[in-house]
Amino acid sequence: MANFNETFDSVKDKVTQGAQAAMQKTRDLTAIAKANVAIKTEEGKIRKAEAELGKLYYADYTAGNTPNGEAYTPWCDKITEAKKAIDEQKAVIELLRSKKEEPPAGEPDGEVVVDITEDDLIVEEQEESAEEE
Repeated sequence: MANFNETFDSVKDKVTQGAQAAMQKTRDLTAIAKANVAIKTEEGKIRKAEAELGKLYYADYTAGNTPNGEAYTPWCDKITEAKKAIDEQKAVIELLRSKKEEPPAGEPDGEVVVDITEDDLIVEEQEESAEEE
């Protein structure tokens, strides 16, 4: 019977480890989704800044003015900042995707082995018979 209890505890531990690994994977996928949303937000900021920059340039062009670098700088800075933020989010995504769960030392990768012998089952049946008498 002790062998059965040890096996049960071993299986229980494996299931617990699997559940914890699944929870971590869910956290990682959530973080990736948030990073993707952040990237889309930054891309929207870039499109807006580029549109404003284009409007300024076109206004200077139609007025026959020399392009005014001072007026363009804030919009160019916004684009640069957004691109940096996108690169940071992409690095986070890459890190999360490259993460690999390593099995504890000495344990097979994702494999659960349960060793129940016929003696384990017979002992249990004998105990039930003894209780009935």
